[in-house]
Formats: sequence, C-alpha cells, structure tokens
Amino acid sequence: MLRLAVAVALLAATAACETQVAGHGTPAAGAPPPATPTASGTATPGGTGSSGPVRLRVQVYGSLGMRQANLFQRYRQEHPNVSIEFTETTEVFSYWPKVLTQLASGNVADVYAVEATHIGEVVHDRADNWTDLSQFGARDQAGDYPDSIWRAASTPAGAVYGLGYDAGPMAICYRRDLLARAGLPTDRIQLARAWRSWPAYLDMARRYAGGGRSFFADSAQGLFRAMLGGAGAQFYDASGKPGYATNPAVKRAWDAAAAAIRSGVVGRTAQFRVEWMRGIEAGRYATMPCPYWMLGLIKAQSPQPRAGTWDVAAPPGPADWGGGYLAVPRASEHAREAYDLISWLTAAPQQAAVVAAQPSLFPARISAATAVPQANRHPARASQSEPGRPVRRRQRPPRGATLASCLPPSGSMWAEHRIASSARDIARGLWPAMSVGTVGVRRG
Repeated sequence: MLRLAVAVALLAATAACETQVAGHGTPAAGAPPPATPTASGTATPGGTGSSGPVRLRVQVYGSLGMRQANLFQRYRQEHPNVSIEFTETTEVFSYWPKVLTQLASGNVADVYAVEATHIGEVVHDRADNWTDLSQFGARDQAGDYPDSIWRAASTPAGAVYGLGYDAGPMAICYRRDLLARAGLPTDRIQLARAWRSWPAYLDMARRYAGGGRSFFADSAQGLFRAMLGGAGAQFYDASGKPGYATNPAVKRAWDAAAAAIRSGVVGRTAQFRVEWMRGIEAGRYATMPCPYWMLGLIKAQSPQPRAGTWDVAAPPGPADWGGGYLAVPRASEHAREAYDLISWLTAAPQQAAVVAAQPSLFPARISAATAVPQANRHPARASQSEPGRPVRRRQRPPRGATLASCLPPSGSMWAEHRIASSARDIARGLWPAMSVGTVGVRRG
C-alpha cells in the first residue's frame, strides 16, 4: 500500500513535468534576405512590409504585463499604420485547446503566447501550423537568449518558431520563523551553502522538526519538478524517443521524491489544489522550490502578518520551470508585421517596462534581464557553485560584492517589489548555468 501511495502521489508530477527533446526540421524554402534593425529596435525582414494599414490580433494567457505597461499604445505611436486587437484570457487551462481549435479552422490571431510546456509541441509536432521566423532574420537574436530557452523553440537545421518572452528560474522560498523554530539557519547565504546540493537539501529536511504541524517542503511534486528542472534530457532523448526509463536524472528525482513521502518531510497534497493553497495560508510548509512567477501566488496566499516571514534563497541547483514564448501562426496574413511586433515586445526596453508593471515576471532575454530597474540596483551576482562569491559575467561586478549585497535586508517586511527583486537577483546569478536546463519541451 505504501508503494501504491507513493506512485499515486507522484503520478501528477510525471504527467505535468516538462520533457526534453532536440529539435528536427528544416527552414522554409525561399527565405527572404536577412533582417536589418530599425531605429525602434524591431527587424524589417528584407523590406518594410505593408505600407498600408495593418490590424494585428494578439492573444495571450494569464497576465503578461503587456496591457499593464501600455506597450500597445507605445507601439502604435511608433508604427502609426498598425492597430492591435489584444485578447488576454484568465482561463489558462482552456487557452491552449482554443488555440489548437483556431489553428485547425484557419481563423487565427497573428500572435499567440505559447507556454513553455507547449513549445515542444509547436516545434516538433505542429510546425506546419506555425511560421518559421528565421525567414525574417530571427536567428540573429539567438545570442541574446540563454541556450536552453533558444533551443526549445528552434531546430538544429535553423528553423525558429518562437521568441522567448518570460522565463521561470527557480529559487527556494522559505519561512524564516519555521526554520528558526526548528533550530535551522535562516540567513540566505547560510542556507544556500547548507543546501548547495539536493542531497544536502534532503538531509536538512530529515533534520527539520515540524512537530506534526508543518512539513519541510510543500510537495513531492514540487521536489521532483525542481530536481529534474536542471537536468538536460529528461523524458525524451536527443532523437525524440522516450528515455525516462533509463535516464538516471529521472530516477534520482523520482527516488528522492518517493523517499521524501515515506519519511514524511513533504506535504501530501498535489500542487495548486485547494488543500495545497490552504497549506501555504496556514503555514504548513517551511520551504518551497519556487519558480519566479510563484512569488505572487505565495504573497496572495499569505495573510498578514505571516506574509512578512517569507524569504528567498538560491536553490540547491540551477533549474527553470515555466515561462513562455511569442509565436506567429502560418495562416497569419501579416506574419512579417507580427514578427516585428514580437521582436519589439521582447526587446530590453519593453521588458523593463513589463517587469515594472508586473514584478512577478522574469524576462527571457539576457539583455532584458540585465536592464530591469530592480536588478540594476545590484550590479553583483552570486554564482551557484560559490554563493558568497560574485559571478563573472560580461561585466565584472565590483570587487568584494556578495549575494548579500544584492538583496534587501533579510528582516524586512514583505513587499512584492522587494521580494521579487531578491528572486530576480538570485535568478540572474544562475543565468550562466541555465544552459543545462530545458532543451525542448513535450508532453509526456
């Protein structure tokens, strides 16, 4: 019965987790000449496109900050011949089926947001429905993305089916009061060093004493997802064949999550269920592997004064979970203008405006991640291998800078922009290592 309970508890994780596969395909024949940059930061593929009025339809899921940052009004000012019809749905789970229905009917928008969990489906299974953006010069943008994000939306032959919009770099959110009550460290630097590997994180979990009132981690599903999020190939190998049965990374993550259930150090409720949400509200979880976008959810579920006890530390290993892309369907009558728009929307100035309006988003572009206002306050970034040392990037941080100097005081009360800035700094420190993450994604 115990073995059955473990399998049932982890089943949701394997069904929902992102999987990796190298891309296949060829660029479209008869591609136009390479794009040339324009003054506004967009690309004009081999010409200026339509000189008459153009109406672009844009559909996205959730809240991606475009409307909040007034991006479409700004784009219209720079491109007076372009009008934009924008649809933002809060029905996230029904969004993708509706996109597939529109693709099948031919009655499509010109730009769609595509979750990271679906970009592998776009590239490998439905490429005939989507525009290969390389014909407009998209390959010139590859150097501004982490390798993992770029490869997920492209093929070895050079086809590109989406531009990364946001990402989900992982950290560990934790309750200072619960760790202190168990006699464990509460300082970010000390914790990052103490759980510098997943075995070390699990060792701390075994030492945590919640008195039956709380668990060290929120769920086996979250643990499994976080441990696997930094692996290369996951459920599929480079040829696209299922490889989960022989992949040691999958086995390690599965065994660790199963052991965590048996030892009682994780909650028994699947993530995002009502009971799991109530667990956050009731203070039942001392730590949570949390992608960047989960900060807003934790804040919403943490009533005052309990919300002020949350903090963020670097994770045991670099990983990412979530994020999304902007893509153009092949049936669009304005594919060139749509590409210009998504190039502009993902550029650094626009992404900085988005982050200011929607702090729970983390930009996918490297230039955008280094341009957001909160991050610019802290020039130093800490490496995952040595949390107390500055990471060497294209611009070297000041001598002696540490992770602590990148973050607001640990004892500060909860404020969304401050906690978001903390996680952003941590995530930017992990950015050089994120190439070991997602290669592609496909539903398992």
